Amino acid sequence: MCVVQIDGTTGLVNACSTTIKNGMVIESDSTEIQDFRKKRLSEILEEHPHACLTCAQREGCAREPCSSNVPQKERCCSLLGNCELEKISDYIGIPNYTSKYIPQEIELINNDPLINRNYELCIRCTRCVRVCGDVRGVSALGYTYPNSKRIIGTVNGP
Repeated sequence: MCVVQIDGTTGLVNACSTTIKNGMVIESDSTEIQDFRKKRLSEILEEHPHACLTCAQREGCAREPCSSNVPQKERCCSLLGNCELEKISDYIGIPNYTSKYIPQEIELINNDPLINRNYELCIRCTRCVRVCGDVRGVSALGYTYPNSKRIIGTVNGP
């Protein structure tokens, strides 16, 4: 999501890991960038409950019962209205080609002393891993790439 174009280079670069230099000319909102962000958002939402983000009745929704009869497992998390992914979706716009979310039925892990994990809601951004290591200095969280899919978890656990 955090991509920009730098004048004089080809392609998009990750803004979060690019060192700024004097004289750089940076574009952050071109058509190419918007298309990339929409594609990436669509990929994230394929594996994340998002029915509430596309619901015409989401403003003021009590969520229970659902006025659109969306099954509980397909709805967004309890952070609706205060969710960063929701804010990103509103800013970028959810593409029409985004697939319907299909619950993966992954078990909630809430017996770990360090973190409760709900992989149905994880967008694999690795923010929790970076905060754990860089801010807290603990480095108890990490990630692996089995089957080309990033999985977050405790370093010495399952």
